[in-house]
Amino acid sequence: LNKDIPANKSIVSRLNEIGRYEELSGERVFRFDKAIRFKEVYFSYPTCERVLKNIRLEIKPSQTVGFVGSSGAGKTTLLDLVLGLLKPESGTIYYADIPHYQLDINSFRKNIAYVSQDTTLLDGTLLENLTIGCPEAAEQMIKDVCERVHIDKFVKELPEGLLTEIGENGIKLSGGQRQRVALGRALFMSPKLLILDEATSDLDTETEMLIQEAIQGLRQSMSIIIVAHRLSTVKSADMIYVIEEGSVCEAGTYSELIEKKGRLYYLDSLQPTAK
Repeated sequence: LNKDIPANKSIVSRLNEIGRYEELSGERVFRFDKAIRFKEVYFSYPTCERVLKNIRLEIKPSQTVGFVGSSGAGKTTLLDLVLGLLKPESGTIYYADIPHYQLDINSFRKNIAYVSQDTTLLDGTLLENLTIGCPEAAEQMIKDVCERVHIDKFVKELPEGLLTEIGENGIKLSGGQRQRVALGRALFMSPKLLILDEATSDLDTETEMLIQEAIQGLRQSMSIIIVAHRLSTVKSADMIYVIEEGSVCEAGTYSELIEKKGRLYYLDSLQPTAK
C-alpha cells in the first residue's frame, strides 16, 4: 500500500489539474460564410511579456490570407487564437457576429484542417495515411485528391500503388512526398478552413511549386491561412499581414506591400529566390 501511494497521489493530482483547465465551449455555431475578425486583441503568456498587441485583422470566407514576419513575432500564437487553443487577454475574436467565448469550439474545429511543417505519418499503406480521417472515401474522391495535390504520378511508380507500405512516419517517401500526402489527408476532411503552418519551409523549389499549384486549385472553395517565411508561398494571397513584435505593421496584397517599400519589401530583398 505504501509503495502505491505516490503513484495514486500523482494520478489524482493530474486529474485535478485537468479538471481546472478543462476547455469550455459555447453553443453558437459558426457557418464559415462570414469573416473571422480580431478586434483589439492582446495576449500574453503567463511567464512572458505581452506577445500580441492590439491585433486587428480579418479572414474573409473563401480567401487566402498570409501571415509573415520574423521568428518569434507571434504568428503561431495568432493561429492558436484562431483555433481557440488560446483565449485573448483582452479584446475579442468574432466569428461572424459570434464572440470567441460564445463559439461552439468543437463544431468549429471539425471544419478545420491543419498542415504543419512536421508531417506525421503512420506505419501502414499510403491509402491508409491519406484516408485516415475519411476511411469511407469513394474511389473517385481518392483519385481526385491525389491529382489535386500532385501525388498521382509518384503513386503510379510505387510497387503496389496506394497499397504500398510507407514505413514508420513515411520513411520510404521523400520529404516533399510526405508533405503532399499530408495536404491530401487534410483535403479528405473537406475543410472549410485550411491552415498551412510553415508547410513548405523545408521543401525544394520544384516540390514547393507543386504544392503552390495545389493551393491555387483550392482557392475560392475554402478559406486558407498560410504562415510562411518563404514569401513565394504567399505571393498570390488575397491579403498578407506582416507581423512584427506582436503587432500588425503592414497589411495588403503582395504587390501593394512591395510597392509600399516597407517591412515586406525588406523581407523580400533578403529572399532573392522569392522574386
